[in-house]
Amino acid sequence: MSWDKLKRTATSSSLEASVGAHVHMRVEDFVNLASRTSELFDMLLRTVLKFQFLSNGCLQFENRNQASMLLFFLSAKDPTQHGTPSSGSVVVMPRLGEGWLVSRFIGTPVSRPVMGAKELEEEVSLYNLRLAGEAEFAQPSRCEKGCQRYAPEEPRPYWVGVRRKTETMARTNSALMMSLGTVNMWGFSPAYDVCSGFPEWGTTSKASSSAVTSGADGSEEKASAEPINILLSGPGDVRHVLATIARRRRWDPALKHRPVHIYLFEKSIETLSRDLLLLQVALDTNLPMRQRCNTFLEIFGNARVQERTSAYIEEQAKMLMDFVYNERGPFAGLVDLSHLKMRTHDDLIDTFRSWFQSVKFDVDTLRDHRLRHYYEVRYDYRDNLIDWDYTMNLKKIENASVIHIRQYRDWRNSGVAFEFGDQSYTVPNRTMAAYTEAKKKQQGSVLCRGLWTDIIVSPYISLGVHCEKPNKFAEQLFEIHNKGTGVEQNRHNTVEVAVYNVLSYLHEIETGKMYKMEKEHDIFSGIGDTEGIQDTGNQPTEDKSHSRFEEIVEETNQPKATEEEISKLQSAEAEARENIIRESLHDAKIIPLTGNMEDLLSKKRYTNLFDYVFISSQQCHVLQPSDDVEERAKATFTNMLRDGAAVDVESSVFMLPLKDEQRALYVTKLQEWMSQHSLEPTYRFGGKKEPSSQDMTEIKHAVLRFSYSGKKV
Repeated sequence: MSWDKLKRTATSSSLEASVGAHVHMRVEDFVNLASRTSELFDMLLRTVLKFQFLSNGCLQFENRNQASMLLFFLSAKDPTQHGTPSSGSVVVMPRLGEGWLVSRFIGTPVSRPVMGAKELEEEVSLYNLRLAGEAEFAQPSRCEKGCQRYAPEEPRPYWVGVRRKTETMARTNSALMMSLGTVNMWGFSPAYDVCSGFPEWGTTSKASSSAVTSGADGSEEKASAEPINILLSGPGDVRHVLATIARRRRWDPALKHRPVHIYLFEKSIETLSRDLLLLQVALDTNLPMRQRCNTFLEIFGNARVQERTSAYIEEQAKMLMDFVYNERGPFAGLVDLSHLKMRTHDDLIDTFRSWFQSVKFDVDTLRDHRLRHYYEVRYDYRDNLIDWDYTMNLKKIENASVIHIRQYRDWRNSGVAFEFGDQSYTVPNRTMAAYTEAKKKQQGSVLCRGLWTDIIVSPYISLGVHCEKPNKFAEQLFEIHNKGTGVEQNRHNTVEVAVYNVLSYLHEIETGKMYKMEKEHDIFSGIGDTEGIQDTGNQPTEDKSHSRFEEIVEETNQPKATEEEISKLQSAEAEARENIIRESLHDAKIIPLTGNMEDLLSKKRYTNLFDYVFISSQQCHVLQPSDDVEERAKATFTNMLRDGAAVDVESSVFMLPLKDEQRALYVTKLQEWMSQHSLEPTYRFGGKKEPSSQDMTEIKHAVLRFSYSGKKV
């Protein structure tokens, strides 16, 4: 077989492999090639290629890139000058998991000849000296690891720029942080009422009682007129906003009658725009409650949405643009844009325009680029890596087993997290498009538009792994069958938990009552007639079905209600619901903020302002004390806090790319920073100050609460 024919065969095979086809080579051609030298045949069989014989007389290689590896091996020497490869050829080729292979075969092949980074660097530098005439070409020798080191007798272009690849996928700190996303669009902790805290914490925060009586002169009247100021720093979504507003009626009497001002800070303007969109979708009473829940989750967590959802997003974007321009619409009186610069207003308008259906956004290609950059040479085995992350990291966390492995794998591969019924999700979710800082050759720093969200943790954490459990039916959402047998299986999944959470927030905002399931394993059973006839609340719950049945029996012979009567009844129901929603949102104000968190620390308008603060893991760097004493006195995090304020910090429980010891070290370092700010923890890790790996699997430690007692004199 001629060299040119072999080269054409290998090249065509590599092209077939690039489009996903199996690589084939005729057995006769392979044997003719390998029979030229026993060393070559031995290396191909033992260390390079894995294949199987097919019935059609061909060899099928196991991996797509093996044809190109074979071509690279055969072209190590220039065939026009040296003929076909023979014993003594220098081989430079990649090996999965072993980096760059640099060897020379003389007589018998060297087993696993991998040259280390240090030896390779010395070899390249020595070769450059020889090319410059400052050193002589040496004879073949062996390095300390037994690899045969060889300096060719004449210049070889493939020696230039050879580097050893030490990892098989992204494992540097920057790559791991990149996998978590440079633009956050969901959080890494469950939703909760910021004022009341996690139910698993057991008791209400000490800051709650101190915030109630924080009037200027201690009088209850002034305390009730003073607003409760809450800062959410980088939450990534509106889960805490909905939970806090929905549960206002449950607060202490002196607390629930005070105005609530929620300052929503997002570093990225795209995330802030998404927060406004999700909030508007949640409060859109024109949609039925169940459809609203599904639409909310679809926009929130899916990289692709339905065509009708894409049209709905464009419609809502136009309403948001009108609100920014003219301050009218559903957000009038609820959202205050006065803290944003006019330039930021323009950025909001540009972001809303980018959600129109006419704007191109190839989300599948952009996501594939992110995945290939993260997995690198293990891209073809990504399903195995996903299973490892799920089994060894995610599933160990409390309640996280409710995320089914198929749901987690499908989201990691496709970006679609929430699927309902037989709907098809084919249109890109343009709300996930964002700009991030990047560097371009010969142009310096630029802003690059793409998909820069998290590709590892998933949006299930925000709403799908934790919920309130007011009765036994809600507790059954986390029911596990065959527990302790090794084949455990959850009765429900994370999508049902997420729907239950969103449904409970909307139900409590629109009815003023806590949402409770009335049937086991039916998350919609608590809706009742809220989308039909409004309940007056005068009759006990257990007697409603009986009285309703008697009423129907008595009226069976009565004439049916006319369309006019039905229309009046529906309008009365809608008016009653609007009144309850208006009452739920009374004295509540949402104030969007953006930019750099460090700039807020030095502004006087935010000094001694906040009673409650939530800081996400993406923004916890603001807690690191400065080494400069003067700089620390000018702008410190505690300048924004009132005495007795509560500070909640997102921990590393759900940061899956980190190892167990890294998660514990993250919390330990966080505690050191907080102690320097006079912030005392309100929790204990089983009586210890420092957490263990087991503590980092408990969901109550997903958020850590600290109390501020004032500056130390």
